[in-house]
Amino acid sequence: MASASRCFEATPSSSANLLQSPLPGIDAAMRVAAMTLAFYPGGSNLQAIRYAIMPQALPVILSVILYNFESNARSGMILGIVGAGGTGFLLADRMHAFRWPEAWSIIFMIIAMST
Repeated sequence: MASASRCFEATPSSSANLLQSPLPGIDAAMRVAAMTLAFYPGGSNLQAIRYAIMPQALPVILSVILYNFESNARSGMILGIVGAGGTGFLLADRMHAFRWPEAWSIIFMIIAMST
């Protein structure tokens, strides 16, 4: 439970910090074109965001989501190994009981999920 609460506390602040960087990097001409499109009778703000801003910002948004997922998985494992529960607790339990096939399965699962 402690590892999950750590992830829920840290993720919004790091996501907000990382997501604010791509928005000023959007091409100024595209922003002007999007705002112009929104003011014409056939266009709306939603269309301007969808066709001009999102194609430039979406790759950065997806990379931030994947980065936070990987960070949370690794933090949860480390917190579990030191006794806070979660996947790391399962790994430490299997290692202390010398149940190596299960321990290796957990290690491979962690590696697969975080790469």
